[in-house]
Amino acid sequence: MFPTQELTALARGKQAIRLRIARERLACSVAMETVVRPLRWLDRLHARWQTAPAVLKLAAVPVALLLKRKLFPKKMRLGALMRWVPRIWRVARAARG
Repeated sequence: MFPTQELTALARGKQAIRLRIARERLACSVAMETVVRPLRWLDRLHARWQTAPAVLKLAAVPVALLLKRKLFPKKMRLGALMRWVPRIWRVARAARG
């Protein structure tokens, strides 16, 4: 039905497309691994926080407030940043899958 040369050319084109797709998948997975690395660290930190004793959690609040005063100038609105934390956390959990 089709000449052999045409089928061979189509097969080569198909193989080239498959190789390109494989390279792009690999590049995408490497990029995703780079993006997710800090999120994994945050997830491990969250898991440790869940297992922390209640006394430590209570003591962490005043310590966090003192650190906030020392680390962040009064001009910076930490509240505006903290509004994004739940969204970031949901994205991190979704990416973890």
